[in-house]
Amino acid sequence: QAPVQLHPLRLSVATALLASFFVLGAGLYVGIYPYVAPFGIGTFYAASFSCSAVVFGGSAVAGHDFARQRSALVEHLSAFDARSARCYCEADRAEIVVAIERMYGGIDSFNRMVRGKIMREVLSSLSRQRGLVPYRVMATGVVLPGIGFFFFAVSWFRHASLATQLAFGMYMVTFVACAMPLLAGWSLEQGSRLPPCDGPAGLRRFWRSHLSIGLQSASLFIFGHASAAFILPLAVANTAAVERVGLPASVGGAVSLLL
Repeated sequence: QAPVQLHPLRLSVATALLASFFVLGAGLYVGIYPYVAPFGIGTFYAASFSCSAVVFGGSAVAGHDFARQRSALVEHLSAFDARSARCYCEADRAEIVVAIERMYGGIDSFNRMVRGKIMREVLSSLSRQRGLVPYRVMATGVVLPGIGFFFFAVSWFRHASLATQLAFGMYMVTFVACAMPLLAGWSLEQGSRLPPCDGPAGLRRFWRSHLSIGLQSASLFIFGHASAAFILPLAVANTAAVERVGLPASVGGAVSLLL
């Protein structure tokens, strides 16, 4: 009567792909930005957009792979037959069959349980979560690799004002724990909806679609989250812009933290 728990092996593949593309994108940014930073804020947007598109495009690839494997799992369970199962050692087959007959009353009863109870458990577990994968997977694939990038990025502002350091530190927390997992999850979901690629034409369409998803997510990240949670607060923390709305410049740090 114990509950059935299934752990798809491809979930680890999706997690590894997420982490790999995040490390790739972060590494590209770390390598590029010091050379383009002196040229102004436009280079920040260009570098961030390009590198985040790598992360989100890769997330779409991971989502497409995981969705295909999830569908295959359901299909295989619905047509399961223990008689056609392979054994690593054929000498073990007779012993396994005897154990199945003793525990379930026969091969047919075991097949019915897999196609019924286990199949229902699989469909229930897949429908319980709103996203393609749970947040803990996104945390493993994005948040954990992002911690190193967090401290590296925060070190860029070690000589800036306290208000700037605090504003940027809060931005990086939302970057690592919220924005990247959310947009990577959205990219995963969009990638899972793409049709399989067949032939050279399908392969070209496959990569164009994933590139499009990566660019869309990068646009949301750069022109939405980065602009609202990074550029605007830091601008307020470092200028007298607050005076334009009737506030003294001394409260710029507090306003930047509030933003």
